[in-house]
Amino acid sequence: MLRYDKWIITFKFGVMATLSDGYMGGFSGKLGTAVGYQWKGKWCLRALPKLVRNPRTEAQQNHRMLFKQEVQLAGHMRRALNIGLGLEADNCQMTAPNLFVKLNQQAFSPEVEADGDASVPKLAVDWERLIISMGPVAPVAFGVPTLTAGTTLDIDFESNPLHQRADRYDSVYLYVYCPELERGYLAAPVYRMTRHIAVVLPESFAGRALVLYAFVQDEQGRCSQTIYIYPEAPENPEAPEDPEAPESPEVPESPMAQILQNDNTIIPAEPRYWRRE
Repeated sequence: MLRYDKWIITFKFGVMATLSDGYMGGFSGKLGTAVGYQWKGKWCLRALPKLVRNPRTEAQQNHRMLFKQEVQLAGHMRRALNIGLGLEADNCQMTAPNLFVKLNQQAFSPEVEADGDASVPKLAVDWERLIISMGPVAPVAFGVPTLTAGTTLDIDFESNPLHQRADRYDSVYLYVYCPELERGYLAAPVYRMTRHIAVVLPESFAGRALVLYAFVQDEQGRCSQTIYIYPEAPENPEAPEDPEAPESPEVPESPMAQILQNDNTIIPAEPRYWRRE
């Protein structure tokens, strides 16, 4: 920390300096080789960035396009991220979407698709590894979700499967994301002690592949690790056809499986539970 009369500059992680009770107060703009700006109600100071070469190579442009798609995905999930990652983001002096992009680099990879004569990079997301919340709160364990009437989602959960210290009034959030529509839905929270969530999804979600996440938040604003409610296609090895056997359609395990099967996507298997360390 440097101190000059009432001008205090405090160096912190992620910000060059924070101004408190400055001689002329905080300022916005360039002053010599420094730049003043306001971030979350605090006046901050950073060095003027140096000019760098920008050759705009094909690899560089592709990387920028992928990074742009990562930021867009974070924007689509902003409502859930502000709750699930809000406290951790404040501790790192970052926004929740920026922290989301930083934490999920292992879940992002480039997927090149042919578009005429040019190759257009596209972001491939490993939805199972995606992190939308983090923290020390005890998680819950979900069973198989069921979807009735196209948009009514019901799912039970075990309130404290790891037998950790937990409050029965902790809030359990369910987040449903539709990759096709690039749209998410954050359900109203329920108490941990209810052990059941019933949600009416937007009509546009009907018949489409959905990704389900959940997390728990306590009264102090701390959250649990991300809970991914895993839909997986069961293994059905092909058997030799019997010409004399009558044709019989397969019976789905649940209404949700029926909808997803009609869409030629994924079918929920046995309930699974992951706790990210």
